[in-house]
Amino acid sequence: MPSFRGCLAALLCASLIAAPSWSAPVNALGTVVAADRAHLSDTAASPGATVFSGDRVNTEAGGSLQLRTSGSRVFFAASSSAALTESAGTPQLTLLSGTTVFSTATSKGLELLFNDAHLRPLADGPTIAQVRIAGPKELLVTTRRGALLFSLEGDSEVLPEGNTFRVTLDPPEAAAAQGPRGVGAPGYGKTARKAGRNRFAILVITAGIVVPTILALHEAWESPDKP
Repeated sequence: MPSFRGCLAALLCASLIAAPSWSAPVNALGTVVAADRAHLSDTAASPGATVFSGDRVNTEAGGSLQLRTSGSRVFFAASSSAALTESAGTPQLTLLSGTTVFSTATSKGLELLFNDAHLRPLADGPTIAQVRIAGPKELLVTTRRGALLFSLEGDSEVLPEGNTFRVTLDPPEAAAAQGPRGVGAPGYGKTARKAGRNRFAILVITAGIVVPTILALHEAWESPDKP
């Protein structure tokens, strides 16, 4: 007859096998499509590698990286870095340095974070945009296709399609208090809008014409309708 000690050991083993795992699940956000002198967390990035929430990516000088998530495509230019997370099913990209280009077909396909600011597609539909860090509190945003919604601490502004904007967080008091203005308006592209008790200012650099940038690389990608 089995001893009491043996039965107790068997019971404990069975309970450990049946016990649920209390560790927090790590969500897979997407996969690496292409990589050249790029890194995924602590390893060299390679096509087919899975990208998880909490991963960080970076590219060396002259390098590049392309990712695919369930709802977007993301390209990182040389000398760029970002942290990848997820919120309520939406992939989030916190841009830390450099330049990224993203495309998506839905408003929840991707959200870009910079300091405390958020940038996402304004509505469902094909969206292609380029974002470059121009300073510790400054972004250059080009909306090639579709409009973006920029928000910071409850205040927001729409960045219309086909323009390049300079977005400055905590702008100096000298910034102008009016804009962005419509095409053809007096002083267009020369004034900035200070919004949300001066939390940010938006200056239109080019209107209606998207200047040649690394957005041209996106022409080789799939349609943003199928990111």
